[in-house]
Amino acid sequence: MIRLVISKKINTKSQITLFQAAWIDDFHKAISLDAIDETIQLSFDYLGAETVIIQTIPIMNNARNISQLITVNERIWNYTTTYQNQAYSSNYSSTNKVRPKILVMDLFAFSVSLFLQNSMEIGLIPVASGEVLKKELGQSDDIWTYLNVTMALNDAFNHIYKTGRDIFYNVPYYIKTGHICGDSKCKKFSFISQDGMHYCMEKIGGRITAVLACLLQCSTKSDESKIVFRLCEK
Repeated sequence: MIRLVISKKINTKSQITLFQAAWIDDFHKAISLDAIDETIQLSFDYLGAETVIIQTIPIMNNARNISQLITVNERIWNYTTTYQNQAYSSNYSSTNKVRPKILVMDLFAFSVSLFLQNSMEIGLIPVASGEVLKKELGQSDDIWTYLNVTMALNDAFNHIYKTGRDIFYNVPYYIKTGHICGDSKCKKFSFISQDGMHYCMEKIGGRITAVLACLLQCSTKSDESKIVFRLCEK
């Protein structure tokens, strides 16, 4: 199984899984379909979970460009969509008494909203074009369209700022301006992250917790259809 996977059991039936992409070399390759499947099956078969909530990979310093994030998150969505289609087809059969469920917690979409808004605030992205992009993202009617639209952020995503040298590897340390900087000269931190890896949970943790609560509630619905789950994920 892929290293650096956090799987936290929320209760006796549900588990949340996050791939620690921020510390995995070439994470967009390492988090393969096989790695995702092995992690999910481990949750069901050995940890006894009935529902797995898998998080998409948010914006972070370890991504060289936004296409790496799009690649890995498209893979996560493809896996879960295929699983749901099979699990709720008329041909589905299983020895389990309860049909296992997978829900997606889209941290990537949340991080895109934060990155875009902050980039507009500090002048990295012009307000007019930023508002157009926000509208396009909001009107994306499926996840694959949404992921394609996020490519428009690539130039801003590649705008970096040197902060010094890495204390472990003694190499120049760069941060993504729109993610970490709170002003155009990066004299203060943004409300999103201070190191590009860890998010400022005292600022945005409430929103993440609320989303998780909604997904958990959805997992207990008696109307177990992939349509219901997809609406919850939105």
